Amino acid sequence: MGFNPLVCGGAILSGGFFGDRSSPMSTSALLVATLTKTDLYTNLKNMFRTCIIPLILTIATYQIFNFGIEAKVDKDSIEMIRSLFNFSPLLILPTLSIIIFSILKLDLRKNLLISIGISIIFAVVLQDKSIKEVFHALIFGFHLDSPAGKLINGGGFFSMFKMLLIVGISSGYFGFFKETDLLVGVKKFVNKIFKKLPNMVLMPLMSTIISIFSSNQTLSIMLTYEMARESYDDRDKLALDMENSAVMTPVYIPWNIAGRTPMEMIGAPIVSVYFSFYHHYIILVNAIFSVVDFYKSKDKK
Repeated sequence: MGFNPLVCGGAILSGGFFGDRSSPMSTSALLVATLTKTDLYTNLKNMFRTCIIPLILTIATYQIFNFGIEAKVDKDSIEMIRSLFNFSPLLILPTLSIIIFSILKLDLRKNLLISIGISIIFAVVLQDKSIKEVFHALIFGFHLDSPAGKLINGGGFFSMFKMLLIVGISSGYFGFFKETDLLVGVKKFVNKIFKKLPNMVLMPLMSTIISIFSSNQTLSIMLTYEMARESYDDRDKLALDMENSAVMTPVYIPWNIAGRTPMEMIGAPIVSVYFSFYHHYIILVNAIFSVVDFYKSKDKK
């Protein structure tokens, strides 16, 4: 299509994380809400509020990279997909139901089950799939033997099995560190630094160091929480700062699956993660606001 693969990979990662931070289905947002014992929807609202300026800057930056590039669309693949599926306007309902019930703050599990139920009905009625085919796709994922398959293949329970194992093992490590005295000295040192530096200066630095030694985003989030939780009186503020640091920084580490897995899925070079400007601006903009607030509060004292 004429785009720089590094910039294109970074843009896809930026878009993926923007969507993830906006969704009640986000596993990282659920993890942060569970750890901090905060309301998921309040966290999503706070995340959206703090991402407006970074989002505008991200769009502007990618637009600069787009100057002089003429995009080309692969019409053959699009036509092939159109010939394989019935694109009824009704197909927007599963997604729309998630948005509507999220606004109404319906329990997440019920919300997800309703969307899945509607999708199953539409797969049978609108796409002429048998119940057996639908449940096979739910478990093993959807696979299409055609050139268009590379655009839509995937999904299913087993595609998430590896992630479930990672979360389980990470939880074991987290429990081990939490219930032993291995991190006591480090936590005392971190708590002292929190009193001397703005939170959103220290949090990204700390979570980046943790991400170097952990191989996944889940463990990075858990350990960052354990290090920082005693330095925050406001749980909502802790959740927001974790979302703007510990959730974002693991992508910068080449061997951390937070960035590596998406890049491998789309076939982009691993260094594309450093062209994810959304990550840069989320951390930078919120760090600037944190510094301003920190010194304002010092002046009042």
